Amino acid sequence: MKNKIFYVVVWAISVVTIILYCTGAAAYVNTRFKSVDFIPAVLVHSSHYFNTEQNDAYFSGGNAFRNTTWRMTREDIKLAEGKDPVKETENAIFFTNVDFYNHPSTVSYVFDELTKRVVVGMYTLDTQAVPKERMRDAYFDIVSVLINLYGTPVKARAYVRGDISPTADEVEKGNAYYLAEWECDGVAIRCLFYLRTDNEGNSSLVIQIPYILI
Repeated sequence: MKNKIFYVVVWAISVVTIILYCTGAAAYVNTRFKSVDFIPAVLVHSSHYFNTEQNDAYFSGGNAFRNTTWRMTREDIKLAEGKDPVKETENAIFFTNVDFYNHPSTVSYVFDELTKRVVVGMYTLDTQAVPKERMRDAYFDIVSVLINLYGTPVKARAYVRGDISPTADEVEKGNAYYLAEWECDGVAIRCLFYLRTDNEGNSSLVIQIPYILI
């Protein structure tokens, strides 16, 4: 019984670590943020940096993400993608020049630390061509795409430090970020707009869509 409890605890810690790694939320864990609903802004905006009418479902439910299935091995993922990854780490692999609604993206796969099987697939959109002041509208476009695919999100909030408006400028300062969430056939779907800082201290505005097996 003690061994069973131990493995359950280890599994839970592993899953939480993966989710934080994938969403970039680790930077915000120890920070207090207020939150406001942003769905009305999604419904009234018109930006269309992305082809929101494309019918391809990149996760259509069930046991599939792109050309892969959940809990594949690293080598299985490489075969399914049909090309070599541009980067590999102990727990993840990355492929560039991937299409997401006619927009170039990087797709990454994250593997469970215990089983070494894939439990997360994530798109990171190449937003270099989008002017900074239009990034939030571009994010709303993607949320609209996901609403068309998965319905009303279970949560769609903008998180801010203090009494400020969640503008793109405040996101760039690290004072705000956006998070929308869905659940579909045992998969948690997130859409984030936030300031990401790499290991070398370089920061950039990022739109990410992680799909997390739960």
